[in-house]
Amino acid sequence: MGTAVASIAAGATAGGAIMTMGVLVLRVLQTGITNPVTLDVGFAVLTAAVAGGIITAVVSGWSLARAIHDPWRRGVIAALAGFGGSVLAVLATPADVAGGRVGLTIYLLLLLALAFVAFRAAKRAGARE
Repeated sequence: MGTAVASIAAGATAGGAIMTMGVLVLRVLQTGITNPVTLDVGFAVLTAAVAGGIITAVVSGWSLARAIHDPWRRGVIAALAGFGGSVLAVLATPADVAGGRVGLTIYLLLLLALAFVAFRAAKRAGARE
């Protein structure tokens, strides 16, 4: 049970951090730019961040749960990690509204710290099983 929960948390926080980083990069790119071409650049940045975040969350959840030998359960863990990462990325919106780039940076640092702790917990739990 500990491996599953820690794997979901690790994948979700890592994926959420990547997606939040994409929003932060977009906000930095938007500063002082009035060129209409930036819409295409912004779309590319956000698309890459969302795809990279979801892939990271799913792959992290799957690989950290390797102590669980049932592929069905590992798949559920990976799917929950991907969904959790998306939910954490949506929570970047209030951070952006409340604090702008500073709020996004603080939220990103929080996600990175939580990801670090969750990865360590998942590795410890996987080693015990």
